[in-house]
Amino acid sequence: MAPWPRSLDRLRTQCKEEADEAGVSALTQSSKDAVAVDPTHHHVVMENPRVRVVEVLAAPGDKSPMHTHPPLVAVSLGKARLRMTTPDGKISIFDLHPGQVLWMENVEHSWCWAACLLGSPKWSEL
Repeated sequence: MAPWPRSLDRLRTQCKEEADEAGVSALTQSSKDAVAVDPTHHHVVMENPRVRVVEVLAAPGDKSPMHTHPPLVAVSLGKARLRMTTPDGKISIFDLHPGQVLWMENVEHSWCWAACLLGSPKWSEL
């Protein structure tokens, strides 16, 4: 097994233990928070009063319902073509590539991975 998944699991465990010991609660989240609305794809890696790291894992054809994110920096770890839809129905297509960095502020969207367009078997971002 590659070292990345094991390292990420250790980081998750360590950060959760540190947050629990410090009595850190989750950052203020809306009822449409991505982790609450779509826990199948969105996972908190670590969280403290200043920053929240969320890992998003998806496969071709996956969809995520309408949800929100606070201001965020996204780092794509794989290739994907995502169709994002905002509450007003506006559709945007994002072609993501490994190492690509995006800044988004107060996002509310749903997304669907347009399968077979870029051919990567899995997509993830932090």
